[in-house]
Amino acid sequence: MGDSGSLFIGIVNSIFAIRFINFQNPLLLNLNIIETSIVAVSIFYIPLFDAVRVFVLRALKGRSPFSADTNHIHHIFLRKGHSHYRISLILLLISFLITFFVWLLQPTGINLITAVLVLFGFFLSMCLSSMDKKL
Repeated sequence: MGDSGSLFIGIVNSIFAIRFINFQNPLLLNLNIIETSIVAVSIFYIPLFDAVRVFVLRALKGRSPFSADTNHIHHIFLRKGHSHYRISLILLLISFLITFFVWLLQPTGINLITAVLVLFGFFLSMCLSSMDKKL
């Protein structure tokens, strides 16, 4: 895909997220989407989490956060022997579950949901770290 393709997909996804946050439609009301901003963030949780995780790992190792490496989630799964198709399905399922749980937690408020997402990120980081060390 290259840089141009991924940047294009990123900008299109950003536009969709912004439009979703600002969208006023009875269909959204039927789905009981109260906190559109946190639901939009939950949809992009896996790529956002992965970018932040890799950025922090590189900085902790004293490397440029913008340098290339193979510490992304899909690289860890590839080293475990999974196919690209299987990795895509796993990450899609995780993303769907995160979005579903955020949708369920909406009545609790955005602060609690954010705390839960951060804690889940720490848990996921630990799981990925232990997966990678077992190789």
